[in-house]
Amino acid sequence: MALTTRQRSRLYTAIAAAIGTEEAELLLDQFPAREGDELITRDYLAAVIAEVRADIARMENRLYVTLVGLTTVAVGVILTVGR
Repeated sequence: MALTTRQRSRLYTAIAAAIGTEEAELLLDQFPAREGDELITRDYLAAVIAEVRADIARMENRLYVTLVGLTTVAVGVILTVGR
């Protein structure tokens, strides 16, 4: 979760006196300053990849069904015209 500028400032002020300014800066570096700076976890990435793979599998299945249907129609037309 990203911290707002105000939250970062208040947190820095509160902990710098207790642990020192350099240590407080190091600690705050672990929290992103903006939402876009957030790191993702391996578990999150694995879940997103699994979703993408499932979407691709569904699309492949729909494509296969469509191709089987088109092939069936084409064979029917060829057999009908060939009579």
